[in-house]
Amino acid sequence: MLRSPNAQELTQLRRSFDRWGIFAFMESQKLVINYDSVVKKRDVLVSTDDLLDTLSKVTLQPDEMGLAIGQIRNKKFLPSLSGAEIIAKHSKRFPYVMINEIGEALVLYGRDIFGDSVKEVSKGLDQNQTAIILNQNRESIGIGQTRFSEENLFKKGEVTVYTTVDAGIYLRNQSD
Repeated sequence: MLRSPNAQELTQLRRSFDRWGIFAFMESQKLVINYDSVVKKRDVLVSTDDLLDTLSKVTLQPDEMGLAIGQIRNKKFLPSLSGAEIIAKHSKRFPYVMINEIGEALVLYGRDIFGDSVKEVSKGLDQNQTAIILNQNRESIGIGQTRFSEENLFKKGEVTVYTTVDAGIYLRNQSD
């Protein structure tokens, strides 16, 4: 069911948007929640005034309406690949791991990141923290979970970031 965020969800989203550094940008966006009551899943979508106007006029609920930027899970916003792209483009401060070309190729094939591939990390990155994986051009290519804190992410010969979502999934899932 598509609906506007309730007061509690809006508070959770605003806190998370502030943590990801996109609070000001997201304040001007039209947000929609796609709530699935069977699996208790809450997808966050960015929409337009025209789409919201259309939704108010139709009797049947569409499955999607807008750009899915993430989910609300355990009172936190977890970005999708589209959400990570928005964060990388519009935020100045967010948790990230920048990797070299070899690491980029591996991530796009769904592999984890070795410390050898890490070029730069954001300040204050903690162990088990969700971070956006950036290539050398600062483009979002995935989302990962750190194994170590900031200073230990450069360990040679050891996986230091688990890749949870990567942009290569779209290419791998295409059929000829």
